[in-house]
Amino acid sequence: MVRPDLAKWGQSLSDLRNLSVEAEHGRSRERFLALFIIASGQTTACSWAREVGRTKETVLKWVHDYNRLGTALTGMAPTTSPQAAA
Repeated sequence: MVRPDLAKWGQSLSDLRNLSVEAEHGRSRERFLALFIIASGQTTACSWAREVGRTKETVLKWVHDYNRLGTALTGMAPTTSPQAAA
């Protein structure tokens, strides 16, 4: 079971919870909420994905990105569709 590695980044569940409320962008808040819920053991990444209408690959990527990059993942730019960019 894939879980966020809080110890690697010296963070606590409270830190993730705070980031899920205080992050500037909605997408960052969504990612941090998912990380908080998964790290706290309330659900798995796959179950959370189903619950919020995301693919399991997307939510698993958030966990892997956090484990690799820590909170640097918040620097991810919002995505736009090719149609919106044209």
